[in-house]
Amino acid sequence: KKAPLYRAGVEWSCEPETSGMAFTFDGKKTLLPQPNLQGTHQIANAGAALAALKILEKDFPLTPSAIATGLQAIHWPGRLERLSAGPLPEIMSQSWELWYDGGHNDSAGAALAAHILTWQKEAPKPLHLVLGMKSDKDPAAFLSGIIPHLQSLSLVPLKDVGGCVKPVQIEPLLKGHDLTFHPESNTIQEACCFLRAHYPEGRILICGSLYLAEMLA
Repeated sequence: KKAPLYRAGVEWSCEPETSGMAFTFDGKKTLLPQPNLQGTHQIANAGAALAALKILEKDFPLTPSAIATGLQAIHWPGRLERLSAGPLPEIMSQSWELWYDGGHNDSAGAALAAHILTWQKEAPKPLHLVLGMKSDKDPAAFLSGIIPHLQSLSLVPLKDVGGCVKPVQIEPLLKGHDLTFHPESNTIQEACCFLRAHYPEGRILICGSLYLAEMLA
C-alpha cells in the first residue's frame, strides 16, 4: 500500500537513561523524563505514543515541556497499580504491599516477570500471586516467567464472565517449583486474608484479568 513505516528500533527508539529516557526519531534524540508508571516496559510504550505525536505534530504540535509534563502526570489504573487505599489495603497490615495488574497474555506476563526482578533487586520481599483468569486465556504462557519467583499462588474465580481457569490447569505448571498453591479462595479478599493469617509479610500481586478491578472495589 506504500504506507510510510515508523518501526520501533528503526525509525524511532526509546531507551532508559540515568536521568530519564532518550527518545530518538529520524536520528534526532530528545531527553525526557520516564513515564510515571511502574515497569521498564512502559518506556517502550511511551516511545510508541511519542512516535505517534511526532508523525502528527503538524496537526497537533506539542512542546518538549508539554510532553514532559504529560509523561510525569500519567495515571493508568490496573497496570502495576499500587493499592494503597480502599477496602483491601485496610484489612492488611503495613507489612504487606498490594499491587494489581490487569495483564493476561504472554507479553504481560513477561513484563511482570521483568519487574519482579527489579523488585527483588531494589526492595526484596516474599512474593505471593493472586490469580484470576478467564478460561479462554493461556495461563502457562502468562505464568512461565513469574512462577519461579513466587512463594505462593492463590487462584480466585472471576464474577459473571463465563468460564475461569481451574486448579487442574495450574497444578502441572507448578511442578519442580518450591511454592505453595492455594486454589480454594472465593474472593480476592478471602485470598489476602488467608495469606495474612499464614505468612508474616510479603508483596501480593493480583493479576490475570481486568475483570479483577470490579472485585477490588
